[in-house]
Amino acid sequence: MSVAERQVLERFGERIVKQLKANIREKKVTKYGAVNSSGNLERSVRYEVHAEGLRVLAADYIYYLEHGRRGGKMPPKKAIEDWVRQKPITGDISFDSLVFLIRRKIAREGTTIFQQGGSDLVSSIVNRRLIDDINNELGERQIQEIVSFIVDSANFENVRATV
Repeated sequence: MSVAERQVLERFGERIVKQLKANIREKKVTKYGAVNSSGNLERSVRYEVHAEGLRVLAADYIYYLEHGRRGGKMPPKKAIEDWVRQKPITGDISFDSLVFLIRRKIAREGTTIFQQGGSDLVSSIVNRRLIDDINNELGERQIQEIVSFIVDSANFENVRATV
């Protein structure tokens, strides 16, 4: 990978991370609001540039915030416990009972995000248009490098003589 290609991917990586963190903080993915209850997801978002290309990373549960979780089995107890601890939920129900009821509802109906057909938390940023933008810019850089190479290595004395 050339320095120019790395710079393009670095720039796109920074842009994607910035936009994704803003979505996590602000975007209403359900009628209940944004998804940043603990800040852990936002802090987990980062990018890496490798020889193979650009990789954007985040906590694995971002998948469920994009696609939701279908009904079927109960979700992991610890995940729901952690989520409930972050929410300002009050009432006359014990913590364990609340966790159980949430898990049972998800097992029966799926998550709200799943029921609404998913969210665009990630796909509003990482989509075909972004990939085309990256490819176009990389293509332009490669064309510039080729032209630069041709210009640098050309024998202009011969070209001028034949024109």
